[in-house]
Amino acid sequence: AGRYIVEVLEESRSSGADLKTAARKSLEGLKEARAKVPGLGHPQHSTGDPRANVLLKLADDLGVAGDHVACLRAIGEEAPAIMNRALPINVSGAIPALMLDAGWPVDAMKGVPLLARAAGLVAHLFEETQRSIGFIMSHKADLAIEYDGKVPAGKG
Repeated sequence: AGRYIVEVLEESRSSGADLKTAARKSLEGLKEARAKVPGLGHPQHSTGDPRANVLLKLADDLGVAGDHVACLRAIGEEAPAIMNRALPINVSGAIPALMLDAGWPVDAMKGVPLLARAAGLVAHLFEETQRSIGFIMSHKADLAIEYDGKVPAGKG
């Protein structure tokens, strides 16, 4: 999504077109290619991803929102009519737009999901230290399920 925002923004700047025109042109290309729109759409929140909405409001309130957020919003405004369905800005669009406006390099964008995963793993490890249920669950699973696969020769 971050790279897509940058592409649309660069197209707008190089062609002199406004963001909505650049967004429309790009979205029409995605539609023709039957491709998804990066940073838009959500299976449960067709009227808007609440996480994205909060992040974008914070960016506005804190004065962080800039050209990348504006570009994402232009894409979000144009997409439903072109793609013929509800496509709200999702958190995977809001996060890179905000980070790019804050100065994060687009080439470093791929590392961002690793930060979220690492935080989740740390939380899970902490939870295990407070109430160790992993081995209990593993043992119960072993008791509940009997292996029914092939046994290698000499191991049965």
